[in-house]
Amino acid sequence: MVIVACEICGLIYALHRFSNKFYREFYSQFYSHLKLQNRTSKEIFDSRVAKNAYSWKRRNFVKECLGIDYSDIKTVVEIGGVDGSNLYPYFVDGKKVIGCDFDEQRLKPGIDLGLNLIKGDIEELQDLNIRADLVILSHKLEQFPLPSEYLSKIKKLLRANGYVFVEVPNLLTWIQKKRKRVKLPSGYGNSNNFLNFLRFNSLYYFTPVTLGSLMQNSGYVEVQSDEVIRGVYQLIDKTAPKEQTDQKSSKHGSLVLNHLIEVEKDFVKRNVFLIRWIKSIRNLLLLYLR
Repeated sequence: MVIVACEICGLIYALHRFSNKFYREFYSQFYSHLKLQNRTSKEIFDSRVAKNAYSWKRRNFVKECLGIDYSDIKTVVEIGGVDGSNLYPYFVDGKKVIGCDFDEQRLKPGIDLGLNLIKGDIEELQDLNIRADLVILSHKLEQFPLPSEYLSKIKKLLRANGYVFVEVPNLLTWIQKKRKRVKLPSGYGNSNNFLNFLRFNSLYYFTPVTLGSLMQNSGYVEVQSDEVIRGVYQLIDKTAPKEQTDQKSSKHGSLVLNHLIEVEKDFVKRNVFLIRWIKSIRNLLLLYLR
């Protein structure tokens, strides 16, 4: 894996890309085996729709962003939603929900519960002539080889002035100095271990500025976002005048690189290793005493 950084805009990305064939085969045959960890698909689905799960927090975020306009959301689509758990809160709210992913084993629990889930990707959804009020991209945008191209395809799924919910890890808050961490919303953690943050199936690592630039240049305007990053973006009216790209993105690269350098220095400090060593000894003692 070769990771590079743009010194101007601050976007961190993988130099190599998956082929479409590998992308489909990996997510249909192998990805779930890495995630199941001796649990059944049903057990994982149940944990992902429990009342304290991320799926409800995401729905609540969207609901707070849209306010009274939430009632106008009739059809919700999720791309790459694995088992449809993020759609479940909307299903409970009486919305029409449609989701897609490649692994039939993971899709089954949601289907059994009544969710409309199909095997495939955005092309299969387009074949159904769906028009959504809201499209969910939860930890998926960073995995697309060409995210701007994918966001253009999503426009064909959206009604006029429709919305996209995007959630991706924020490089500036998920990776922080150990003693100066910004507290994230409940359930979201952070670390000073940048290498542990990297995932071979994640091709891009965003900040609010780089994600905002991508969305704006792809034809979406931000409604609201937070430090996670969770954001709701609205499809821009083609007749509306196009806004200027935020000029602060041109100086963002130095901020991101300096942040990573400082976090790396924090990670390699001797006292950090000492703390880890002490914790390891403590855990061994606890196992011995049981």
